[in-house]
Amino acid sequence: MPTPSAPDSPATRNAIQIWRAGVEAVNGRQLVRRFCDGSGGRIRLGSEYLDRRDFRRICIVGAGKAVAAMGEGLLDSLQPLRAGGLPLLGQLNLVDDQSGGQGTARQRLAEAGIHLRAVRPADTNLPTGRAVQATRSMLELVRSLQQDDLLIVLLSGGGSALLSAPLPGLKLSDKLKAIECLTSAGADIVQLNTLRAALSQVKQGGLIRDCRCGRIRSLILSDIAGDPVHLIAGGPTVAHAGSTEAARQIARQFDPHHDRLPTPVREILEQPAPPVATRAVAGSVRHYVIGNLQTAVAAAVRMARSLGYPTASAIEAASPLAEDEGRRLLDWIASRPSSECLVSGGEPVVRLAPLEIRGRGGRNQQLVLSALSDSRLRMPRGGDWCLLSAGSDGQDGNTLAAGAWVNPQVVDQVACQSLDLRRALQTNNAETVFQATRSLLETGPTHTNVGDLRIAIAAE
Repeated sequence: MPTPSAPDSPATRNAIQIWRAGVEAVNGRQLVRRFCDGSGGRIRLGSEYLDRRDFRRICIVGAGKAVAAMGEGLLDSLQPLRAGGLPLLGQLNLVDDQSGGQGTARQRLAEAGIHLRAVRPADTNLPTGRAVQATRSMLELVRSLQQDDLLIVLLSGGGSALLSAPLPGLKLSDKLKAIECLTSAGADIVQLNTLRAALSQVKQGGLIRDCRCGRIRSLILSDIAGDPVHLIAGGPTVAHAGSTEAARQIARQFDPHHDRLPTPVREILEQPAPPVATRAVAGSVRHYVIGNLQTAVAAAVRMARSLGYPTASAIEAASPLAEDEGRRLLDWIASRPSSECLVSGGEPVVRLAPLEIRGRGGRNQQLVLSALSDSRLRMPRGGDWCLLSAGSDGQDGNTLAAGAWVNPQVVDQVACQSLDLRRALQTNNAETVFQATRSLLETGPTHTNVGDLRIAIAAE
C-alpha cells in the first residue's frame, strides 16, 4: 500500500499511521497464509484437515477487492501439494487495477492456472457487462466440477459488483437502476446486498446450485458488521431462505408508490421465491470468516496505544447518516479533557443528490466534511486534533481517494479560501473541498476491504 504524503500536524500523522495499521492487519495474503497450510499431504483450513488423497484437483474461484491477494496467499499455502503434482484451475473476478499493484499476484495466479478477469474499472462500485460475462463463465466452470474435486471460494468486500448474473428476463440496466434508486435514498449495505441477491442467478447460493463437488469451502474477508455470510459478496455459496421476501419489503420501503423501481424488478420481486436447494452434497459446504472489521479495529487500537494514546473503540452495527456520524465524532473530540484516541468502524450512508448536480465524493469524505462544516463553531482555537475517515479498500465513492481528514490547519484553509461547505454537502462534492485544503487521504488500492475506519484524536 503506497504511503500518502505526510501532513504537518503530528496528530494527523499519527491518525494516518493508526489507520494504516488497521488496514495492514486485514491483508488478504497474510490472513490466508495463517489460516491455511498444505504440508504433510493434507490441507489445513483453520482447525479442519482435508486429506490430499480425497480429491483429484482443486478449483479456486472468487470475487472481491481482496481476492488477488487472497489467491496469492492460497498459492503460498498450497505450494507443497502443488510441488507434488496437485492440479489447480479456477477463475477470480477482479477490479481493473491500472496502478500495477497486483502485478506479481496476477502473474503467479495465471501461471498456476487461475484465470483472472478484470471486470470493472476502479472508480465505480457497479457491475458491468464484463462482470456479467465473467460470472457466466465462472458458473459454467463450477458446473463442470465432479465429486472428487475440491472447490475453494474466495470472497471479500466488493464482490457483489464483481459477481453479476441478472435473473432471466432482467436486464443489467434495470438492476443498475434499482441499485441507484436505493443508493440515492440512503440504503445501507445490508439492504443493497439483499436486493441484489434477489435479482441474481449467482448470489444467495446460486454459484454452487449446480455444483457436484464433494467439498466446497468458502474463505471470506467480511465487510459487513456481524459477518452475515449470506450477504457478503451476495452470499454466492449460501442458500438462504427468505431473501426474496426481505428484498420485497426493502423495495416497498424505498419505492412505496411503485414509481421508482423498474417494472421488471418489481415483477420479479412479487413472484414466489425460487427454491434454495442445491445439487451440492449435503453438508459439503463450509464457510470460514478469516478477517473482518474487528480485526482491523483491534490492530488500529494496538497502534494507537503504542503511540501513547488512551484509546477506546467502537464498531457501528447500524448505518447512521454520514453527516450525523461526522458531527458525533467532532463532539467526542471537543468533549475530551486531554489527548485521547477513538477508533471506530462501520459504513454510514449518504443520501445522494440528483445525478445532474451530484459531485465527487464518498461516505467518508461526506462524514469528514460534515465535521468540518461544524468545526469552527464547536472546536476551541489551538491544540492539535484530527478526525480521519477512510475506506479500507483505498477508495471512497466515485473518487480514487480513500477518504479525508480535518484538523485545525484544514479549518484555517477553509476560512482563507472562503469555501462553500454547505453547497458541497448538499451536492455530495466533498472531494473539491479536500483537494483545495490538501487533506485527501490518497493511498491507491489496498487490495483488501472490510469497511471504513475512523480515527479521532483529541487535542492535548
